[in-house]
Amino acid sequence: MKLYTLSEQKSSRSGFTLMELLVVITIILILAGISFPAAQGVLAKAQKSSAENMALQVRSSISAYYTEYRRYPIPRGTASGADVTIVTDENLMDILLGADTANGQQYNPRGISFFAGKKAKGANNGLVMNASGGGRLLDPWGQLFQVTIDTDFNNRVNAESRTGSMEIVPQNVVVWSTGKSGAGGARVDWVTTWD
Repeated sequence: MKLYTLSEQKSSRSGFTLMELLVVITIILILAGISFPAAQGVLAKAQKSSAENMALQVRSSISAYYTEYRRYPIPRGTASGADVTIVTDENLMDILLGADTANGQQYNPRGISFFAGKKAKGANNGLVMNASGGGRLLDPWGQLFQVTIDTDFNNRVNAESRTGSMEIVPQNVVVWSTGKSGAGGARVDWVTTWD
């Protein structure tokens, strides 16, 4: 039977010293600090991509509605010879989803669902459904999309640019999100279908 001395017992132990643990924790904190901004950038790009996709779906839905009914999905009498700007609230989305009963008069009498976007998870970023099968469409920041429609049929719309001035866009329908900053914020983060 071999007996170990006290110095031999200390050297045979395995484990970390306090200094080694502090170095490892410091390295982990530095790596986390570096990766956090990168993760935020990826999240921002994903939100912008989601908003672009939904805006393009709204534009395509309105174009499909026009192809089917030969008019745009806005209440009759709204257009007065100028472009009309509306939002993706229940008035528009109920029509595009075939769930409208505005004043007892349907604007989508065949009940065709022109919009096939995803339902919102929680309170934003998608279609917030109501009991009638319609709803409102929110961007990733919880705001309604803006839609301008060429109701004077000159094949162009006047749209507000990111610089705040009006620009002529050669399209019949444009859709945009005011981005993270919202309507009153910076226009640089707007997501549009015409840029």
